Amino acid sequence: MIILEILLVFLGVVQAGLADNASKYNFEVILYDQKDYTFHFLWNITKNYNNTNKDYLDGMMLFQSNTVENITNNYVSIGFGKGMLDSEFIFAKSQYNSSTNKMDYRIAERISIGKYTLGIDAPFHLIDKKAETNSSMTAVVFKRPLDPFNGVNRVLQENMAISLVWAFEVNPIRSVTLHKLNHRGGFDIMLNSGSALAAKTGSFTLKIIHGVGLMVVWLVIFPFGAFYARYARSIQGWLVVKVSAQVTGSILNLAFLFTGYSSTVIHLNNLHFWIGLVILGITLMHMTLGCINLLALSNESANRWRSITRFVHRYAGFGVMILSIFQIGIGIDMCYSFASKPGHPLWVIYFIAGSFWIIAFIAAEIYFRMKVFSYKPVNASEAHRAKQEILPDEPDFEKRLITYTWETLDQAVKNGNMFVVANSSFVYDISTWSTSHPGGRLILETVLGTDITNEFYDEAGFDVNEFIPKPNLPERSNKAKRRASSVLYNDNASVTSMNHSTSHDSVPFTQRDCVAIQRARRSYRHSRLAIKKLSNMLVGKIEDHSSSMITLDGEEIVPSTNEYRRYALTKHQILTEGAKPVFLVRFCAIYPKQQRNVKFRPGHTVEIQVRLSNGERISRYYAPVSGDMDAFEVFVTVEPNGKMSNFLFHERAGERQFKIRGPIGDAIFPEPTRSGFPGLPDTIYFFSGGTGITSCLQIITNIFLTINVPVRVTRNFVPENADECALNAGDKVKMLRHYFDGWCYGVNLRTNQEGFFPVNYVQPFGLTKLIVIDIGTGGDIMGYELLNGARIAYPHLVELHFFDFNTLRSEQIASVLTHHTAEPQVIVSAPPMVNTAVRRILNELGHEWIPSNDNWKE
Repeated sequence: MIILEILLVFLGVVQAGLADNASKYNFEVILYDQKDYTFHFLWNITKNYNNTNKDYLDGMMLFQSNTVENITNNYVSIGFGKGMLDSEFIFAKSQYNSSTNKMDYRIAERISIGKYTLGIDAPFHLIDKKAETNSSMTAVVFKRPLDPFNGVNRVLQENMAISLVWAFEVNPIRSVTLHKLNHRGGFDIMLNSGSALAAKTGSFTLKIIHGVGLMVVWLVIFPFGAFYARYARSIQGWLVVKVSAQVTGSILNLAFLFTGYSSTVIHLNNLHFWIGLVILGITLMHMTLGCINLLALSNESANRWRSITRFVHRYAGFGVMILSIFQIGIGIDMCYSFASKPGHPLWVIYFIAGSFWIIAFIAAEIYFRMKVFSYKPVNASEAHRAKQEILPDEPDFEKRLITYTWETLDQAVKNGNMFVVANSSFVYDISTWSTSHPGGRLILETVLGTDITNEFYDEAGFDVNEFIPKPNLPERSNKAKRRASSVLYNDNASVTSMNHSTSHDSVPFTQRDCVAIQRARRSYRHSRLAIKKLSNMLVGKIEDHSSSMITLDGEEIVPSTNEYRRYALTKHQILTEGAKPVFLVRFCAIYPKQQRNVKFRPGHTVEIQVRLSNGERISRYYAPVSGDMDAFEVFVTVEPNGKMSNFLFHERAGERQFKIRGPIGDAIFPEPTRSGFPGLPDTIYFFSGGTGITSCLQIITNIFLTINVPVRVTRNFVPENADECALNAGDKVKMLRHYFDGWCYGVNLRTNQEGFFPVNYVQPFGLTKLIVIDIGTGGDIMGYELLNGARIAYPHLVELHFFDFNTLRSEQIASVLTHHTAEPQVIVSAPPMVNTAVRRILNELGHEWIPSNDNWKE
């Protein structure tokens, strides 16, 4: 201290009185000591200053030039705090006034506002403040209370370490700032002992790298990736560009975020810091969801959650982009306050880039909506005109095409070709889309070998009427002879036992069907650019046209049973528990209008094809319990090693699309006429067991408990209640709903009156006696309610016999068979174990039998 005082006097920098004062300071810390400048801070603690009961910090800032440079225009500052963004400054500025030929001094106390500026004026608490300077040295003295007792200024604890930052500038070119690259720093000091330790204050260079880097990420890379992904999807490899932009931007974003945090002192009260943490968290989540979405494009398990992850990923990306652009503005304002420097280059770049992307997105969106996505949903009558777009422009293009049937097309798909059909006629190779389709490879795998025309023409226009909920048919009146406990079409029936109600008609669809179908569709509106691109993928044509209801010429065509169409699983109902549980599955056509009027007859099956998670394609045959090719239900027994049954058992409604074709196989009965099935045998013995009962249920719904089929009234029915329908012998009626108690709800086609009437007043759609012999192995009988409903309605035509397989004897079967003398038709449809036993008994008794489709086999 003595040496410093002698130096000051020798140089003649300050007056002798001020030099004398230098000796009173007990503590000193050298803030900066280089060959060009030296900056010291000296202090004492003055107790009970002037009997004010306040302790004061008595301090001096001493700044010296070690060169010949004139420093008469300079500022020096110290601040109490961890950094320039949260400190309370004591600031002194000197400047030579040529008009007065004297030095002007300004000493002020300032509080930071979270920016790299001098902040705002603090409540004045400095006393005895002075400043003197000459060409090579500046000295500033002041007194400040340790505790200002105002709730604004910082309290300085003399017995605890406090953070101190400092800065100076000589001959500043622009307005005063506190972030010259090298002329700033920090210390942790003890006021009562003088100990001091240099503290981290961060690098302003790294802050600039942090800010400029994030501007590049959020104002260039990410907006470009979003713009390209939105408006350049028809360009091959767009997904690679999008992913590359996202990955590059995410990596750079993390790198520049960590650069920023490592380059500065963390200020917990700083909004920029907390927004940065939020952006960091969302960015990490966004990257994770992006990886999951990419995985979901080709992975079945990940694809189950893709709708959720894609939604969150999309809006998280949008939100974090908006938040980051806002954050960039905050960051620039921290370094170069917009209020004082609105023309700084970073502000100019910020507003130009932001305006460019806003204009670009708005202009592109308007153009695409008007020119690319401008077409309206088409209806069936005008669909053929729009479908011309998926044909190439070249003349005589059909001459170069390979001819396929639906069966050879399916085999080509199984061999690995990515073929689809459009407009019922033409085959396209979409393998080039396997790595760039927005829906991923899985959605392409789903539609392979099927007609995709509806996907390209806003599918709601084809079948919107099918998704208008129809009014529910009424429940039985309390005045009716017998209250029905369940009904044929009750979609909310109990699933706790086999005595369930089965939905046998597919139109109208239930609300549950509509929701599952819409979910399974995963609709995506294709642009005209995508349609045009599809036309360049044409490789073949279909020999048996069948996919759509409308051809290019606008003519109706009959669907082919060899063509796979796509369905949604809309209902999954457990029927029996145990080692081999049985469940009911309902399938509804994704585009139901294509399937119209394709009915099932007893003995028909459908082929269901699925793609397992390992890529294997498997097909199985099932006999529909009810419905038609618009919507139908099947019973499925879960076999321990059954691939298909276990796959269906764990499937959820609307989760995926299923490829199904049918009806397949020879019907048990000939094609019906308007009056019924011709040539029916007088008696049918139907041996069943387990899911083998499904063919018998087909007979019930086709002959005895029909729906929407005109049948003849055999005798007059006089209503006793207001909700009943009058019938006259010879009338034609349609039964619309069955209640399994001998009653139904229907319409008299002669009078158009609707109401309830007994089923046995109506002649069945075929005159035959059905004798059901069900041989069970334990548990409930599938479809019992339907079987019993037919028996109640027509007790003279339907008999039910139930035997236990474990106690089955030939005499029991013989007693049923010999009881009827008419020439019978014997049908056996049962699991292998029951099947073998029944056939052995029938052979012993000398009866011929007809095997039914073994749909329970895997």
